[in-house]
Amino acid sequence: MNDEVGLKSWIPALALLVCPVALGDMYVLPPAGVDLVGLEQNTVARFEDTMPDIARRYGLGYEEILMANPGADPWLPGDGREVLLPTRHILPQGTREGIVINLSEHRLYYFPKAQKGQPAHVITHPISIGQMDWH
Repeated sequence: MNDEVGLKSWIPALALLVCPVALGDMYVLPPAGVDLVGLEQNTVARFEDTMPDIARRYGLGYEEILMANPGADPWLPGDGREVLLPTRHILPQGTREGIVINLSEHRLYYFPKAQKGQPAHVITHPISIGQMDWH
């Protein structure tokens, strides 16, 4: 085995160990005509929390948690401050299959094929466009 080929096969696994990955949420796909999944939640910030910490903990993106909490300092929200978690999502219009990316809300929706006899699901993840101030 070539050492270079062996190393390349480990790179994705190492990246998952080193890089934090935002966890997505899975919901049962609602019936036709219903476009909402999830529920809004609240949490209370601790002294050491930042808004990005809270966003990561709940599978949210940086911009969406800031928009849900106007006036909050992103780096020092304050011990005991109630933080709104925008964990309720409007499903994108169109065909609900495969991957759909909603750029305006920086969110990916994945509609996997339903298993026989099981309800259909949608999995959603926060995403980034990869460059600051790139609209």
